[in-house]
Amino acid sequence: MDKKLSETMQTCVNWMLMHGDSIHRHPGGFWWEQDPASNYRSGFGTATVQGLVSRGVAEYTEWQEGRNGRFPIKAMLRWRDVSAGAERG
Repeated sequence: MDKKLSETMQTCVNWMLMHGDSIHRHPGGFWWEQDPASNYRSGFGTATVQGLVSRGVAEYTEWQEGRNGRFPIKAMLRWRDVSAGAERG
């Protein structure tokens, strides 16, 4: 199955591969390392992470309850999909 990834999605996958295969949501809806004290500050938007999940490249693995219901706070790469390769398009 072909999985078309935008340049931003591919950058996010590459970033996840270098940071423990996961990415964490922080207040404001930006995703990056788990440690908010890290030097990494630009992050990725929720739409980028959702795009990876909807294509089966990543999956949400942790959730949090909020005033508007449950929302994901951690995503991990799915190795069988990443190793098969995702096509940029």
